[in-house]
Amino acid sequence: MAEEPKAEKISLEELMVSTLAITDATVKLLIAKGVFTDDEFKAQLSTERANYLAVLKRLQWPYVDGLLFLGTRLARASVKPAAGLR
Repeated sequence: MAEEPKAEKISLEELMVSTLAITDATVKLLIAKGVFTDDEFKAQLSTERANYLAVLKRLQWPYVDGLLFLGTRLARASVKPAAGLR
């Protein structure tokens, strides 16, 4: 049986940036194509964040307060459609 090549390890920061970029691009494309609106996205995001934060608080996760602050700042930002897809 052939050995599988060793996967290159990436940092948590690289993983986070990659995940954020993929998510951002996906949401912008879906909004630009009219699948849902920016307001619908923000409303659903707010609901999902509240659910996740409630779970993290029950687990006594130490960074919940920082996420609450970050979430407030992100909710104020608007999602702009990808260039060329308006």
